[in-house]
Amino acid sequence: MEEIIMNLIMHSGEARSYAMEAMADAKSGDIEGAREKITKASEQLTEAHHSQTALIQGEAGGNKA
Repeated sequence: MEEIIMNLIMHSGEARSYAMEAMADAKSGDIEGAREKITKASEQLTEAHHSQTALIQGEAGGNKA
């Protein structure tokens, strides 16, 4: 379970970082760079979501450790 939690934290942090970089790119006029970073952020959010789902399923199955 600890590994799942660490993956959730890691992927959400990466998504946030990419989103912040995308905003900086957009402000500086690099729209294509911003789009690429948003795509990467979305991929990281998907991974975070998978970790969250695994965590919820584990708890629902009685794994509270």
